[in-house]
Amino acid sequence: EQIILKLLHLHGNFDIRSARAHETDIRVMDRLTASPRVISAYGFCGQSVLTQFAQAPTSKAVKDQELSWRDRFIMALELTRGLAELHAMRPIAYD
Repeated sequence: EQIILKLLHLHGNFDIRSARAHETDIRVMDRLTASPRVISAYGFCGQSVLTQFAQAPTSKAVKDQELSWRDRFIMALELTRGLAELHAMRPIAYD
């Protein structure tokens, strides 16, 4: 199994706004990590996150002509279900 470690860019600003954005990202990933349609987050520390590795961007995978139309349809359906899970989340409360 492959994993990805996403880190803070050295040229980026580390301020309260960027910290809140990263906090929101990890809270969403944490809530959806049980979903079979969402990449799991294994760890988070400030501005970095350790997640599963996605094999390809979804837009590229759905258009892959080497897959059958049925497989691409199923993939698109699962993407839609994952997006529906995201939109069904309750608002995130900050302490």
